[in-house]
Amino acid sequence: MQRAALLTFCLPQTGEWDKGNGSLMRCLPMVFMDCTSAEVRAVSAITHATDACMDACEKMIRYAARLMREGTPAGESAGEPGGSSGYVWDTYNAAIWCLEHTESYKECVLAAVNLGDDTDTTACVAGGLAGILYGREAIPSEWLAALRGKDVIEACLFE
Repeated sequence: MQRAALLTFCLPQTGEWDKGNGSLMRCLPMVFMDCTSAEVRAVSAITHATDACMDACEKMIRYAARLMREGTPAGESAGEPGGSSGYVWDTYNAAIWCLEHTESYKECVLAAVNLGDDTDTTACVAGGLAGILYGREAIPSEWLAALRGKDVIEACLFE
């Protein structure tokens, strides 16, 4: 759905079953641009225009901004990690749980992957948060060395 919406400029779906986690996965870099809530919601709405998706993206950016500012997780999660499905709030909660119940970048990402189900998106969100908390140097060097398209990614970085 995301690719189709971006390539054809079609409006995203807004129905009861259109509460996927795709915009949550791609909104996290907005924390570095000091975006307004309205801007975060607008970016989510490119592909995921339900209130649930836009609310989750907005909340994720607030969480990440606090993480950057204070250098510590917010203590938002409790109990078990919950589901790791394609539903936006499941992904949000699972990623936050993984960050708040681990002590390193590697542990956080592996915890997200080991939840099962929609692990790629959950690990993406959890990894983004862990990157904010622990920094680039905390990413295992063997993971960076094996990264597909690393040259393209590094060419886009502003270092």
